[in-house]
Amino acid sequence: MKIETAVTLKDIVQAMFYLRYSRAIMKILIVLIIILGLLIMITYLSAGFSNSQILIYYLIIIAFTFLLSPLITYLYAKAGYKSNKALQSAITYEITQSFIKLEAKDVQSSFTWEKVYQVRESEKTFFTYQNKHVANI
Repeated sequence: MKIETAVTLKDIVQAMFYLRYSRAIMKILIVLIIILGLLIMITYLSAGFSNSQILIYYLIIIAFTFLLSPLITYLYAKAGYKSNKALQSAITYEITQSFIKLEAKDVQSSFTWEKVYQVRESEKTFFTYQNKHVANI
């Protein structure tokens, strides 16, 4: 089976957010940060607003979790996309029972299914991992 596709910046950003926030450890960390933030807020309110430093810590935690982390993810995805000319061109995947072949501008890659570490699928994308950290989209 041959699949021809073009990857857009939007595709890369969505893939990065999926890869970053779909893991169980990230979901657990977000829940723990929310619980920690609520505990800090409760402590702040029960102290009668006498210690404004606690509120500042809470705001920093919230800002990092819900503003800075997604912003960094977006900027990282954008920089990666802009620096990879092959990713910006048309990509052809040839998938058979024995191998996967990828062809893009000035890039060719081929590997057998035995070399595939893991396959993950999101709503719009599938990822074939060559190892724990490297995936083809």
